Amino acid sequence: MSARHRLLVRGSAVTAAWIIAMSGLLAAPQAATAASGVLTPTATLDTQNTSATLGGKVMDAKGAAVAGVGVTGATISGRVTDSNGKNLGGVMVEYARRIGSAVERIGNVKTSADGTYRFVGLMAGSYVVEFRPNETTNLIREWWRDAPNSSTAVAITLARGATVKNVDASLAAGGILSGRVTGPSGRALDGIRVTAVNTATGVSVQGGSDGTGAWSIRAVPPGTYRVDFAAPGDVNVNLVTEWWKNAPTAAAATTVTVSGRQRVANLDARLTSGGTIGGVVTGPSGARQADVQVFVYQAGRSIGHTYSKPDGSYLLQGLADGRYTLRFRPTDGGLAETWWKGQASSATAAPVTISGANDLRKMNATLPQGTRVTGTFRDSSGKAVSDGLVAAFRLVDGVWERVVDETADAAGKYTLSGLPAGTYTLEFTAWQEGRARAIWLGGKPSVNGAKRFTVGTPATLTGYNATAPRAVAAGSVTVSGTVRVGSTLTAVSRAWGRGASFAYQWYRDGEPIRGATRSTLALTPADFGTNIGVVVTGWSTGTSSVNVSQWMEDPVAAGRLVAPIPKVTGSAKVGSTLKAVPGTWTTGASLTYQWFAGGKPVSKATGSTYKIPSSLQGKKLTVTVTGKKSEYTTASATSAATTAVVR
Repeated sequence: MSARHRLLVRGSAVTAAWIIAMSGLLAAPQAATAASGVLTPTATLDTQNTSATLGGKVMDAKGAAVAGVGVTGATISGRVTDSNGKNLGGVMVEYARRIGSAVERIGNVKTSADGTYRFVGLMAGSYVVEFRPNETTNLIREWWRDAPNSSTAVAITLARGATVKNVDASLAAGGILSGRVTGPSGRALDGIRVTAVNTATGVSVQGGSDGTGAWSIRAVPPGTYRVDFAAPGDVNVNLVTEWWKNAPTAAAATTVTVSGRQRVANLDARLTSGGTIGGVVTGPSGARQADVQVFVYQAGRSIGHTYSKPDGSYLLQGLADGRYTLRFRPTDGGLAETWWKGQASSATAAPVTISGANDLRKMNATLPQGTRVTGTFRDSSGKAVSDGLVAAFRLVDGVWERVVDETADAAGKYTLSGLPAGTYTLEFTAWQEGRARAIWLGGKPSVNGAKRFTVGTPATLTGYNATAPRAVAAGSVTVSGTVRVGSTLTAVSRAWGRGASFAYQWYRDGEPIRGATRSTLALTPADFGTNIGVVVTGWSTGTSSVNVSQWMEDPVAAGRLVAPIPKVTGSAKVGSTLKAVPGTWTTGASLTYQWFAGGKPVSKATGSTYKIPSSLQGKKLTVTVTGKKSEYTTASATSAATTAVVR
């Protein structure tokens, strides 16, 4: 297979003809930039074979060879074995580039039967390598060298044309978690999703129950876990999600510790029935509405949804005790969404309380008639932007919420239907060279300053047109910082067009984080175990905006408490009282104390002060302070010893 590309070398127009010889198929050729100021088309070798070879020559525009221009890429190779030294075939090996706290995956191969692999034709740079065994094995995936995640992986630095060998991995066997899941009557439950979440790293591993209710999760890395049991279909099945052991929340869960190849069995769960919310959805005339999405929210986050049936009825089941809000969103037609009891937004939505698995079947909703908005979408030359996306945003409690979107037709015309009352603006998005470029109503490049309009009683609003100017010269976005509770992430934009301005929106598990619109994000306990990303919107004067996103490879890990060494004040004399001074810990940490005499814990000596009894004469005393905080790793610190106790 060959490909021809036009490029510049030291100001001369040349072409490069690459010859790509492989033992398998080339899956994803791409253009890239090599070192030494020479632009050279290269290929990302995303393959299922064990090696790939890249070679070629550089010619000028007349076809003559250009001397002195190297085209040889760098090489990484190694072998994968198990902990006993047995060669492992079929292990997926992938190389990637770190971009701040994120990772850009580039290419992969599978190891051959003798455990070897090789990447050839790599550009100069720094890479990290991951090893992923077959899911049917009880082997733990890892990054080089023996790193559990990308952030702790050891980077491999490649000079141009260099060869780095012995990038090996010895994959360890993991632990096994197992148990059985039954329902309220004791009947075995099939298809229950079981998730074990590492309390330190936030990484989760999953399994599911079979027809006998039995479940197991293999290849579990050493660590401490919380185990979650969730019914398939979530709110469409009347079973309440719970954590082991019989806990309603992760914070109340009993943890499980896995070491080495340990098998932890009897992690059983008996799921209970939950509360039920149901009702009928109708339109303004009383006609029953089918296929309406009914969302249930708790603490501002959607926990599931269902659809109304042809007769307009809906049912949400398996709800734990708590307060919920309901959102009714039509999927077609000109009707507008509403919240229970006819409220227009989440800010004013009336709560529904589930207590003691109660059954609430009269939570009916009437969808109001919505407003229609029409207009055209064109580029700066007047040409219709066919397939451009037009989205309506409503201002709710100071935040712009996306309500509805539609695609413009071949003539650039669009119609947005079903807008409820409120204050709105519009975003117009087109695609150019694989990137989205946007303009907001009134010709503004971002929502800040965009023209607003008010929707009141149902009507048809016309003439909401937009013209998309040229896109800003987009650059890159890098996120710096440690992906851990208590840390701060920072989005840094580089190499954008001159005078570029930026707006930011951070995301948690794909959902926008309310109010997270700065270049920095402080990670809180609510972020633990989730995947964080940021979308940076950039623009210059007279341009449309371009969005560039960056997503973290690893989930948010538990925070690390600041644990200073405590001090002991007071005299080491019989009858005297010693006091532990813990120092300044992380704000919000809960502290406990344990006093020691001669290195052994003193019974019932668990306060911040301790009166020395005569029985400890001659002993040296210390105190250990232990701090705990939700979604932080527990930490302890021990004081220096006192002098020997005297009378």
